[in-house]
Amino acid sequence: MPNVLLRGRRPSLHVPFIAVDSEASIAGGRANWALPKTLAEFDWDERDGLPRRIEARGEGWSAEARVLWSGPRVPLVLRARQTQVRADGSLIAVPLRSRGVGRVARIEVRSEGPTLPSWLLGGVHFGVAIERAVHRILPAVEEAPS
Repeated sequence: MPNVLLRGRRPSLHVPFIAVDSEASIAGGRANWALPKTLAEFDWDERDGLPRRIEARGEGWSAEARVLWSGPRVPLVLRARQTQVRADGSLIAVPLRSRGVGRVARIEVRSEGPTLPSWLLGGVHFGVAIERAVHRILPAVEEAPS
C-alpha cells in the first residue's frame, strides 16, 4: 500500500513494503525501482472472480485483508510519480501510469509482526479496490533532494 508524500509542492507516492512470491521479483524490484520487496507465501479466497480474503505470511510477520466489494464500478486513471530511496540513500523518481476499473470497498485489515502493525493499521478502512487494471512502471530517474 503506497503512502503519499509531498516533494516540494508535488505529491508523490512512496511504497514502504511489498510482499512477493519470487526471488526474481525481489531482485528486479530492488535493482530497478528501489522497492523494498520481501518474500512471502500467499493464500486467498475469491467469489465471482474477485478476491474476498487475501493473506500474506513472511518470516516473523503476517497480514490479512478481507474485502467487502460494494458500490458501482468506477474508472481509474493514474498518472503519478513514486519516490523511493536506494540503498545508498539517493532518491529516485519512478513515473507511474495505470488504467482500470475499481469499486468502493470496505477492507478489514489485520497485521502481525514486530513493526508491521505500527504502520499497516488494523481495523476497517474504506477505499477503492482495484477490480482490474494495467500498470506501466517507467524507468527510474535520479531525483534531487528537496
